[in-house]
Amino acid sequence: MTPRRAWRSASTCASLRNRLVKSALAVVVGAIVGWFLSERFYALLLKPITDSAAANGSRVSINYADPFGAFNQRLAVAGLIGVFLASPVWLWQFWAFITPGLTRKEKRYSVGFVAAALPLFLGGCTLAWFVLPKALEFLNSFVPAGGTNFITANVYFSFVTRIVLAFGIAFVIPVVLVGLNLAHLLSGRNVLKQWRILVFSCFLFSAVATPTPEVTSMLLLAGSMCLLFAVAVGVCLLLDRRRAADSDEPDYDALPDDEASPSSLSTVQRRRFAVVVNPTSGRGAGRRMGARATARLAAAGHDVVDLTSQTPAEAEDRARSLVHDVDALVVVGGDGLVNLGVNVVAGTGTPLGVVAAGTGNDVADSLGLPVSRPEQAADVVLAGHVREVDAVRRTDDDHRTPRWYAGVLCGGFDAIVNERANGWVWPRGRMRYNLAIAREPAGVPPAAVPPRGSTASRG
Repeated sequence: MTPRRAWRSASTCASLRNRLVKSALAVVVGAIVGWFLSERFYALLLKPITDSAAANGSRVSINYADPFGAFNQRLAVAGLIGVFLASPVWLWQFWAFITPGLTRKEKRYSVGFVAAALPLFLGGCTLAWFVLPKALEFLNSFVPAGGTNFITANVYFSFVTRIVLAFGIAFVIPVVLVGLNLAHLLSGRNVLKQWRILVFSCFLFSAVATPTPEVTSMLLLAGSMCLLFAVAVGVCLLLDRRRAADSDEPDYDALPDDEASPSSLSTVQRRRFAVVVNPTSGRGAGRRMGARATARLAAAGHDVVDLTSQTPAEAEDRARSLVHDVDALVVVGGDGLVNLGVNVVAGTGTPLGVVAAGTGNDVADSLGLPVSRPEQAADVVLAGHVREVDAVRRTDDDHRTPRWYAGVLCGGFDAIVNERANGWVWPRGRMRYNLAIAREPAGVPPAAVPPRGSTASRG
């Protein structure tokens, strides 16, 4: 069996297929129920425009453009009701599929995200339902007295659903902002610095989402969005403060890149650091960030040994030859170079410093280390705080040299995509992985890989 076939996981594909089938069946059953409720629901959708027409003394007529128009429209309404009625089933199937890959903290974050997003989405839809009659009343005011407004049924149905969904999604965006903060991708301080752009974006979105020049609806939506964003920024700032209080490392977010931190100046003894840089990481930014991190370490009065080589194998060999003679091994790059460092220092007692400068920096993110900020990452190394993390050793059946990993072991389609992307030199960055996904054939038969493990001992 070839390595490419060996990494394909049949169980994941089978689980996804089963859950999709269950979700589809639930939607079909819900649509059948929705067929009998569609007439009442459609009458409810027509109420805003009929009431607004009556208030203006005009008449409105919903028309169907072809013989199948009424049937197709009722079928669409039944399908919408079916998706809503089946939402507990397909949401549970989605949750059950992703849960095995989530940590306990990520599960708590996911539950909190859904618990906050659902009522906000429903609140936005409710607000749209109250704004919609005003918009329709304004539009119907242009119909001459005694005239009739002929509206195609599918056009009106699309108009109403777009407005309601736009309001609902607008209310969920602040929750997404908090989610990005929880994922360490966006700090509250950075969002607060852009408050003018945020307010302008709220008013711009409201102007586009409300279809009439009537200013009340736009101000109502924009004001609600600004208030929700203000609450979201406050939550982000609170989370940032809590993380800073729980962390042993100083908060360097407020420091400019060219300002030294106290930890880099308070050196106790002269130390020796070995540095390995991936010059191609981060679309070529690894070389520049490596130079900045090395300069930071040297400026603190320490010896720095540059182990950067032409190939990863050469860099790993040079690092292994010095790993017992340095105070720490520092890698400047993405998760790939972190994996190299883990395999060098595992079992040696030599600390590993990470200067995250790659396209993928999952290990640094999970440990709360600075990303794309080489000076701050170097200061963390200089602070000398050592944290023990778990690592897993993988051994093949042919008993070759075991390999360690501290992040994620790619064991399926992602492993094949990663293998394909690593063999390309162009394009750079994330686009290389996107093209690798498109390059891999989707119809290759999967192969099951039964893992065999043993109890690990602490070394």
